[in-house]
Amino acid sequence: MIKQVAAVVTVQWNGIADLDFADGGATGIFLSFTNRIDHLLTIAFDATDGSTHSTATQSFASGSQGPDSFVPFSTFSDLGALMSVNVFKATFTRASANWDAGIGYIETRDAPNPGPKCPGPHDHWPDRPAHQPAMHRPRPPQTPGY
Repeated sequence: MIKQVAAVVTVQWNGIADLDFADGGATGIFLSFTNRIDHLLTIAFDATDGSTHSTATQSFASGSQGPDSFVPFSTFSDLGALMSVNVFKATFTRASANWDAGIGYIETRDAPNPGPKCPGPHDHWPDRPAHQPAMHRPRPPQTPGY
């Protein structure tokens, strides 16, 4: 008998120094699906301030794609923990072992950006010119030998 196997992928950021997720007026977590996801995908977020966990879970339908998939802070279990985050974890779960979901970024900000569009499936940050879309942030200059 063949049993169903679930697929689970966890990404964790450690060593964050008391980061206030709401700094600058952010109201939630945004993520970008760079390609259409092919099955229902559930993402569980866990922010820890050292002693308190704040969790939120969001499911995304098959076919979801784009830059402004939103998880509002109001859906987290403890808003206080989001004001001083030391560890942040995202756990991606699918009920079967096969799924395809490209994640371009996970970030906090204030609202979906309805601003000008560039050729392609993503929006711009309000303070960026049209030729610098959010998903293609320039890298800082590199010093040779480092």
